Amino acid sequence: MGIFSARLTGAVISAMLAVQAFPQGTHTKESASQYYAHGQLDRGDSIGADFLGKFLPIRGATIYSDEYIFVEVALFGPIQSKADIRAGQFTLKINGRTLLPQPPGMVTLEGNFPEMIARPKVILDGGVGPGQVEMGGTERKQRFPGDDSAHTPNPVPQVSTDASGGQAERKPQDVASAVSASVLPEGTRTLPVSGYLCFAFEGKLKKIKHADLEYKGPLGSVTLALR
Repeated sequence: MGIFSARLTGAVISAMLAVQAFPQGTHTKESASQYYAHGQLDRGDSIGADFLGKFLPIRGATIYSDEYIFVEVALFGPIQSKADIRAGQFTLKINGRTLLPQPPGMVTLEGNFPEMIARPKVILDGGVGPGQVEMGGTERKQRFPGDDSAHTPNPVPQVSTDASGGQAERKPQDVASAVSASVLPEGTRTLPVSGYLCFAFEGKLKKIKHADLEYKGPLGSVTLALR
């Protein structure tokens, strides 16, 4: 797992908006209790959620965004039970301010800090075993004021087994497709189901004193304290 940091604007944003990857969600943990925040719903189903801050793990990399914060949410029920899932059933309250989920195509992944733009860094999982391919600077520095190291991966460089000589790269379209595929799937879904919710937020993480995820849907209603 690694970090992808770059400025994506103009035509790249348009390409992201055009991406229509079928949402598959994320790998669901075994139970709601394995998520940082979890609770029971009205009819006996359960829900779990993790606050990811400004970092979004996708397959093979981790994305950082100045403009968004991310929450992974999972819904559980009896085996083979189904529920109508909509992103609009969720709201995020940051210090009392209500935020609504945004479509993944709106996540521009802007990097507004010179050190991130001048030295974009991608650390990709190796194709064999735990090896990793690392490109860019190796020195870990605070990337922005109030950088939350708890959500920052700390990879250990390994000898690459990549036959390409370590020249792997992530194209913007690939990143956009991976983001779109990882969001919470909508519609009638078989439980359990999990995925990411994206919320527009340009504030600093260190100024967030309270973060609560609210769910109101066919399974009931609950408020989870994320932070």
